[in-house]
Amino acid sequence: MGQLKLKKHEDILNNALDYSEQNDVDDDPESYVVVGQDFEELVSLEGSVVKDDEEAYQLYNSHAFRNDFGTRKGKKEYRNGTKIVRQRFFVCAYEGFKKADGVVPKSYKKIDRRTGCKASVQFDVDKKTGVYVLSKHSRVHNHSMVPANKRYLIRSHRNISKEQLTFLTTFSYSGTKLADVLRAMRKEVGGEAHLGFTIPDAYDAVNAEKKKKLDGCDSNQLIRWFATRQANKHGFYNDFQLNEFNQLNNFFFWREGRMQSDYEAFGYLLIHDTTYRTNKYDMICGPFVAMNLHTQNIMFGVGFLLNEKACSFEWLLNSFLTSMGGKKPVTIMTDQYSAMEKAISRMPDYNCKAHSWIERLYGLKEK
Repeated sequence: MGQLKLKKHEDILNNALDYSEQNDVDDDPESYVVVGQDFEELVSLEGSVVKDDEEAYQLYNSHAFRNDFGTRKGKKEYRNGTKIVRQRFFVCAYEGFKKADGVVPKSYKKIDRRTGCKASVQFDVDKKTGVYVLSKHSRVHNHSMVPANKRYLIRSHRNISKEQLTFLTTFSYSGTKLADVLRAMRKEVGGEAHLGFTIPDAYDAVNAEKKKKLDGCDSNQLIRWFATRQANKHGFYNDFQLNEFNQLNNFFFWREGRMQSDYEAFGYLLIHDTTYRTNKYDMICGPFVAMNLHTQNIMFGVGFLLNEKACSFEWLLNSFLTSMGGKKPVTIMTDQYSAMEKAISRMPDYNCKAHSWIERLYGLKEK
């Protein structure tokens, strides 16, 4: 049965490769909202009874979806001297106004379209039973609603189910491009509007799952193995990067002692290819290789990265140079990925810009 299901999924992916549709993921649903164009919800939820906080929010959020607006979780009020909830509030996504940012200017700032909307619901929590009773429903909004065909983009109505996340991660870890998997899912449900989430949501969720896996036993065991090898084997070098939460970020770089000797002799040309990916964790495998006098491939080291950002490549290149005593290669050949181009900024040091071929490559770096 498992093989049949997998075969079905593969067929879906194959049929989807030639499927294309307009992708309006970058569309902003809030741009359609008109401030001052009052709207009143036709149905009142007063008197509704639910068992807990989660059901209370789902009740209001489902109602908001039918009426083409988004929601946010509001404040809780507690009984005196306790952590027992007495009242719970949920509000329209346009409630209030955002606080001004700090003094440091941002290169990109999302437009604030909050309108101070007063639409909301109030739940009173029964002291004995703990059930939530919707006691007040303010239904008047001071803005128009989002068009029905854009409401799936509203943040409070977007969610990736466990089944969808499993589907995404399974094919992603097996080497299938996430874009192809998403294309198949869009076709299967009849368009992105029926997915329940946007494309950036999918990438964020898969990356979050990837980081969870890296926080487990495999990564810790590998680091311990490298530490033992470095202590017992002369010339072995490894490095890894942690984020501010003491979690693995760009993972690691390593090389053997023989690799350093080879680099001393043949390191004038360095080839770094980042097109390889591991199956289980979908990490980027970037080997540093070259060629010796017998036209044989030799390896100087290997790095593994979680993403293809310029700062990740910069860390990897710095780690490589540190392991090689700071000796820089004369020439670097890469797959010319844009983030890598930003990380490499050594060409002026060698006064090679007069050469037409190198000048063209240097121009690519400056894009």
